[in-house]
Amino acid sequence: MPCNVYWVDKDCKMIGCNQNVLTMLNMTPDQFIGKTYEELAEIGHWPDGLAQMLKADDLRVMNTGIPIIAHEDPPIPHAGGGFSNFLTSRVPLLNKDGSVEGIAGISADVTLLKAARTKAEVANKAKTEFIANMSHDIRTPLSGVVGMSQLLVDSLQNKEQKQYAEWLHISGEQLLNLLNDILDMISAEHIDDKSLGIESFDLRQCIQDIAALERPTIHLKGIDLRVEIDKNIPQYINSDRNKVHRIILNLLGNAIKFTEHGYVSIKAWLVSLDNKQATIRFAVTDTGIGIAEDQQDKVFDRFHRATPSYKGLYAGHGVGLHIAQSYANLLGGHIQLTSSLGQGTEFTFELNFQVPDNVELPLPQFEERAPILAIPPSPTPLNTPDNLKISPSSDTHSPHILLVEDNHMALKVAETIAIRASCRVSSAITGEQALEMAKNTVFDLILTDIGLPGISGNEFTKIFREWEATNHKKPVPIVGLTAHAKTTAEKDSLLSGMNNIFTKPITSTLMQGILTKYFYAQETHSIDTPVEMQAISTLGIDLPETAEELFEMDAFPFLDIQLAISSIGNEAIVREILQLMMSEDMQKDITNLEKAHKAGDWATVEKLAHKMKGGAVYIGTVKMKYACQYLERYQKAGHTQLLEPLYQQLISIVLETKNHIKQWLSQE
Repeated sequence: MPCNVYWVDKDCKMIGCNQNVLTMLNMTPDQFIGKTYEELAEIGHWPDGLAQMLKADDLRVMNTGIPIIAHEDPPIPHAGGGFSNFLTSRVPLLNKDGSVEGIAGISADVTLLKAARTKAEVANKAKTEFIANMSHDIRTPLSGVVGMSQLLVDSLQNKEQKQYAEWLHISGEQLLNLLNDILDMISAEHIDDKSLGIESFDLRQCIQDIAALERPTIHLKGIDLRVEIDKNIPQYINSDRNKVHRIILNLLGNAIKFTEHGYVSIKAWLVSLDNKQATIRFAVTDTGIGIAEDQQDKVFDRFHRATPSYKGLYAGHGVGLHIAQSYANLLGGHIQLTSSLGQGTEFTFELNFQVPDNVELPLPQFEERAPILAIPPSPTPLNTPDNLKISPSSDTHSPHILLVEDNHMALKVAETIAIRASCRVSSAITGEQALEMAKNTVFDLILTDIGLPGISGNEFTKIFREWEATNHKKPVPIVGLTAHAKTTAEKDSLLSGMNNIFTKPITSTLMQGILTKYFYAQETHSIDTPVEMQAISTLGIDLPETAEELFEMDAFPFLDIQLAISSIGNEAIVREILQLMMSEDMQKDITNLEKAHKAGDWATVEKLAHKMKGGAVYIGTVKMKYACQYLERYQKAGHTQLLEPLYQQLISIVLETKNHIKQWLSQE
């Protein structure tokens, strides 16, 4: 027989076996019969615990009467050395009246197959690592090609040459998108339970962020986006927010891509809520082209495309749905689809969430509206002519807001944007100062930086919330701003008592949205805030993947005036703020940096870099922003080896940025 066969009685004593078993153990039939697993282990010098594991499987079959089929046993040693891997099926042995008298085991030797599988897994891992490394190595120069081709498009006057440059730029972007998709796919293939980042988050806000991200595409295509969220769903749930976000985003992006008329929708409703365990069902539906029946079982395969690339109808590389399914499986769910050609498609999945015990917040008011929500257009920013001098609103019915920001330039920008939104503005540069002002003045809204010197924005909020409760005051809405990835700061900020948190920079649109939600009660717009996905690299949060990339700064401009204008409002205000920066802030920051560096005080260097970054995000000094960010986050992540060159890089870039600002200011 090609297999090992043995049978044992109710006491797990050996009754008999075939020759393969005797050969492996180097025993005669008489020596084998009557032996227990423990005795065989002692004779054969088996590893500790092996006999108990084999015996436990036999007893389970005897006690239940249910066979165990093709179970992978631990490696079994040979008497002459070496071992074998077996797939063993155990079945009960019955007497005439049907009672269990023992078990029979049939073991197939899969040692060679297992070795081949291990070898294949090693080869697959090596292939995956090669693809990942190659993709990263190609992406860096390709990003340069994309950037330089865009510069050519902007600078060339000859129509034919300009067309060639545009084609080069489009082709480069397509290649870059392909590489990004490959990296996403590789990441999804290697996720496991250890890669889950469980946190408490607001599911409604998560879905709103996705809607805001896809709104421009929705408007361009002239279709509707509908969002329906069951008002009974708990506001805060525990799960991996990034993966939930990615599942819905990939499904929605796929729906939008294949829908030319009608609508796409996101729905979430509560299936059950039992003992703080919520089961929520999600559906992403479209009225698009649909999926043919013979393609429906393939769309989740990696690199599969229902519409082949050679037809040129739809962009993409066939990994979005594969990634969504991988993440759904990791979270304990499974995506299913129903579709009809020419009528549309619906993707559905269910996930289980734990409801946190320590967060008991009321459900958002927008849930009281009609069940189907059409996503409204973004609030229109206020337009201010360049020659109009802005002054604080004197209308006592306008919102009175407190701005808390330690970076003078960032504070100036926030004040300007708030005043343009017809607000009455008071300002503080420390948490202590803000606390004193908030206790003595009634504000309609407080907008605070998270990373303040002294008491932080979170600490300020916690202390002020305690004061409000003690003095029976109506809670003032408090919104936090952070220069870091929103996901890394959101949990602590919400637990401190903040109503919401957003990623810098503050813009006119974001300010208008915050005022709409927290002051203008008659409005029902959702906040239109850009979504900024920041990954945690091998170096740390907000850092590139490799140490070499910390010093690859040529892709970033010293001064992007158009970016500054889009953040602040108009060129006149940008010019005013840059003049203020040149006259006061920048030289003071450089002096303080040099003083802390000379003293070897890297903690202070980190704080100063963070403060400088808070202003750089507003005024288009992109290269300075990243130089600050890399130094700050590298020190915060606990690294030390490259602190000195990162400091020297920052000083050099700050000085060069000063020259670029000076040159621009000198222009008429």
